[in-house]
Amino acid sequence: MSDYFDYDAWRERQRVASIRSQISDLQDDVEKYEDARKAVEDAKTSCINEKDAWGDTVARFSGKQVKKSGVFEGEMADALETYVNDAKEENSTAITKAGDLVSKLEVQISKIDTKITELNNRISNLWSQI
Repeated sequence: MSDYFDYDAWRERQRVASIRSQISDLQDDVEKYEDARKAVEDAKTSCINEKDAWGDTVARFSGKQVKKSGVFEGEMADALETYVNDAKEENSTAITKAGDLVSKLEVQISKIDTKITELNNRISNLWSQI
């Protein structure tokens, strides 16, 4: 029996093991990005739902008139009308800002998708080296 050590085979096993380790690390990164994407997607959905609810509130107020003869008149009517108008304005502003936030979340989702694609391409490239 010979004490022959196949250095080339050992180096090849080391090279393949290194590539497999890199692939595993990249797959872990992909999972983290996918989890982040889901969290951002959930935040976007919540934001859209809130925006829609605020829109419903504004729609309910839009046709309402606070000043009513014999019921709400004078200073109290003026104060209520101001309050309702302020509430409508605040809701409208919130709707606009929520829409802006949804757009920013969509950009973030797109960036995450791009990163996931890059990582998957690197993984494919590494697999092709084995």
